Amino acid sequence: LYRELAACCPVPSHVLGKSVTDFSCQIFFLILRLSSANRDSEVEREEVEKMFSLLASNQDISVEELYVRHAPSLVEQLNGLHKEWTRHSPDQSLFGELLLRSG
Repeated sequence: LYRELAACCPVPSHVLGKSVTDFSCQIFFLILRLSSANRDSEVEREEVEKMFSLLASNQDISVEELYVRHAPSLVEQLNGLHKEWTRHSPDQSLFGELLLRSG
C-alpha cells in the first residue's frame, strides 16, 4: 500500500506543474502521513525526501518553506484531538513526525 500511495504524490506535481500550489497543503499532509507510517525503512524515507523536494521545487520554494507554510494548518487540524490519542494513534504518529522533521 505504501508504494501505491507514494507513487501518487509526484503525479499532481508533474501534471499540475506550478498550479500544484493549490493542492500543496493536502499533498504535504499525505507525504507526512506516509512518512509517519513508515519510519523504519531507509529506502522509503529516501522516497519521502524526494517527494518533499519535488513538491517544493514545483513551487520554487525550499522544503523548509513547505513546513513554514503548512505546519500551522496541520497543528490547527490536530488541535484538541490529542486527548483521544493512544500510543498507536495515527494522528499522534503524524504529529511526532512533524516535530521530528520540522526541527
